[in-house]
Parts: sequence; C-alpha cells; structure tokens
Amino acid sequence: MKLSRTLAFGVMLWISIFVLYSILLSLPFLGGRDVLLHVVFWILLIPIVIGLTKWYFKAGEPRISRGLVLGLSSIVIGVLLDVLITVPFFLVPQTQGGTFADGALLLFGDWKLYIGFVEVILLCLWAGFEFDKTFSRAK
Repeated sequence: MKLSRTLAFGVMLWISIFVLYSILLSLPFLGGRDVLLHVVFWILLIPIVIGLTKWYFKAGEPRISRGLVLGLSSIVIGVLLDVLITVPFFLVPQTQGGTFADGALLLFGDWKLYIGFVEVILLCLWAGFEFDKTFSRAK
C-alpha cells in the first residue's frame, strides 16, 4: 500500500463527501429532514466510494485486507480533516460563540456520522474482495 495513494484517496473522499453534503444541505426539499438527508447521502456515497476504490486498486493488487486498511485509513484522514477544517470553519460559527469543543460535539456527537464510517469501511472491504476476484481471474 502506497502512503501517497492512500492519502490521496482519503483526501479525495473527504472532498467528495464535503461537496455532496453541502449540495444536499442546500436542497429545499431536504431542509429540516435530517434523517432523509442522510439516507440520500448514504445512497449517493456508494458510487463515490466504489469509484474511488476502483481508482485506488488500479495501482496495486486488491485484497480484502487492503480494503480494510484503506477504509480505516480514509476514516482517520477524514476525521483529521474534519477537525482541522470542518469544525473550526463551519461548525463553531454555527454554535454562535461556542467553543471548538461545541463544534466538535455537533459533528462527532451525531450517530449518523458513524453509519457513514461503517458504510465507507464496508464498501472498501467489498471493493478489495470484489476487485480481487476480477483482478486474479486468468486472462
């Protein structure tokens, strides 16, 4: 596993999630419907993760273990980017004079975030398994 490719995967996934979530928040028919917004988000996250894992595994042989490491690594990268960017620049201002801890609690205290984490890990695992079957097939 190349560290630079793993970092690129994590950053591209975080940017994609940030853009997708921002777009979904701006849609009027999803306004005030938090669970519906997340269901739509989780559904749209599937092709994003699969597309990025396809790109990632083009450079190396896919394996389930590599899928697991990729999924866990992308979660760590995403959490770091959330702590460095999302919380201070987007969530702390929403708390109207609150602290960094208030902004972090707003993000990391939401159970729906952790469903997204599990989804990313499972999709990366699946990609490592599925792409391995097609990668290893006799040509």
